[in-house]
Amino acid sequence: MSSNAVAWRLPVLTLDAEANLPRHVEAQPDEMGATYLAGTHLLDRLTSSLVPNAELSEILRELGAKAAAESTAWEGADPSRAESARATRSGSPGLRASEIDERIRYDAFFGIRRVASISPESLAHSVLMTVSMSLLDLADAQVGHAEVVAILRGVVVATAWIPYRRSNAVPVPLGAMDCQFRFRVGHLLFAVMANFGAHHLRLAIDEVAGTIDASRLLTAATFVRASTAAMWFSTAFSSSSYSLTVRPPMDAASTRDHGFSGLDNYDFRVMREAWERVADVAQTLDLDEEDREALSVLFETVIEDNEHHALIASAMVGLQPSLKHERVMANLPGAVKFAAVAALRLNTDERRELFVRFVTN
Repeated sequence: MSSNAVAWRLPVLTLDAEANLPRHVEAQPDEMGATYLAGTHLLDRLTSSLVPNAELSEILRELGAKAAAESTAWEGADPSRAESARATRSGSPGLRASEIDERIRYDAFFGIRRVASISPESLAHSVLMTVSMSLLDLADAQVGHAEVVAILRGVVVATAWIPYRRSNAVPVPLGAMDCQFRFRVGHLLFAVMANFGAHHLRLAIDEVAGTIDASRLLTAATFVRASTAAMWFSTAFSSSSYSLTVRPPMDAASTRDHGFSGLDNYDFRVMREAWERVADVAQTLDLDEEDREALSVLFETVIEDNEHHALIASAMVGLQPSLKHERVMANLPGAVKFAAVAALRLNTDERRELFVRFVTN
């Protein structure tokens, strides 16, 4: 690291207020973008041969720099925090005022801004910049092989719609990384994957025609798995770093009555609601073998996601409560201490029921 290196600046991720994606993400460009092509090549290598860690780190760093350069070819005007808050308030159907406030607070902490309707140019810029920062940091993170592959699969599918544009951008300066940056940029990567996952889940069911799109369910499963890997990446540091460096500012960003929880993560919330809708509607349809197999893959991935989440929570906080339950204990004297991993295991049981509904019937 050179003496004049500077700390990385967390990128701003601009997303649609209702986690919608423009129709352009369905298009097949005439000429594929540089990040997609390089990512596909690396994914092929990782799934067919052994790539030494040192070489993989260098390739990930090169791929991250390529994505950063490519992002500059697209418009990237980010809304102000005030503009983002206004878009969020008008784009939170079904949420109570207090839930919207927590959603805005959560977005502000992680660096997410919202617009009423995101343009393809803005989405391309945000996706590529988030991918860039994630891969540049992933190059130096101690993350398992399966998680790197899952992230790359998500990156490839999430950039497949972005056409090639020439860029004359200069290389990205590498700065001093820290666990705060990794935790936050990992959450931004999670948000991107959740948006694309929700998109395909929403379009997988045609209630009027009474049909299900198995290929979209499988694509959605790819994004669910990539979001799981993003969680592993976001916590690729020691538990002491989490408790001493990461958790305190997140705790401070919460309110006295409400600690951040998964439901404050709007992008996850939308994706979860979308797969629950798939499960509900699927029960009413006459499913063929291909449909059932796709549903099996999707909901097995959903179950595994929560199993991974429990392991991550265990690694970071052991048997300590979540921020949300800490507030419950503080505000309700005598409340029973409830470990975060215990709550996540209950969630896993609930998700397993989605799988059992139709897969075993």
